[in-house]
Amino acid sequence: MDVHKKTCGRDSCVKQISSSRKKNTTVEPVNLCVGLKVPGFKETPICIYDPKIDNYISASLAAKGLWEGHLVTVVHKILSREPEMEFMDMGCNVGVYTITVAQRGRKVVAIDANKRNLELLITSLQMGKLTQNVTLLWNALSDKVETMNLRLDLGIAEKNIGGTRVESGGTFSEIGTTVQSVTLDDLIGHFGKHSVFIKIDIETSEWKALMGGKQFFESVHIKYILMEWMHYKNDKLCYGDYIINFLSDRSFLAYDPQNMNRALKIKDRYTWPTDVLWMKTA
Repeated sequence: MDVHKKTCGRDSCVKQISSSRKKNTTVEPVNLCVGLKVPGFKETPICIYDPKIDNYISASLAAKGLWEGHLVTVVHKILSREPEMEFMDMGCNVGVYTITVAQRGRKVVAIDANKRNLELLITSLQMGKLTQNVTLLWNALSDKVETMNLRLDLGIAEKNIGGTRVESGGTFSEIGTTVQSVTLDDLIGHFGKHSVFIKIDIETSEWKALMGGKQFFESVHIKYILMEWMHYKNDKLCYGDYIINFLSDRSFLAYDPQNMNRALKIKDRYTWPTDVLWMKTA
């Protein structure tokens, strides 16, 4: 995998990953690819980890060809009625959402802090002939620019590579690599006049990503945000409140992705579902 472009602004450096095939002895070989079931389309390849070391996402894909199928279906339905909408996959992992949306011919900007995830995703896109639709960025997202460590809490998330998070400190077990963080404001140039659907799942860093995106939300026409809410259901540090205040101030309302007829009540946020769909109302 080749880092072929660095877009630097202020003190940041956005690392865009090439999807062209080049020999690189530092890249581990991709050994396992399965069929991803994409709503409305034929199966397309997705390359995964050995399910023995990734008991959740990779194991589900190997067994069923699906991961979060109920949420992928929601994305599919919204894009079906928004013919020009683009997609941003924040915390793309091995690329379930990125591949699904690219298969529709939509533009996708996918970002992940784990370089191995992107190596697997590049191979998937090449096999599915989808590279022309996707921009891959190897960065963490935060409220400031810094070098961060990839960490995994083995006591809680053993054999769950999707539980990897980034931290500048803390007590989590280090995976052995660092990554440069950027802010959403640094990524404005990747989007144009079309509306954008964001999926964000970055393991408790969602609030930091939003705090670094004040200009981004002014410049980019964001209509939907699908966000993992699991970590904020028992949120002693009140980071969920930061998210609610930030998005409410920008005319977003929260919905259960499986019931978009009535907005969720902020006073009930500790009982919200595991995933929340924010929709722009003005």
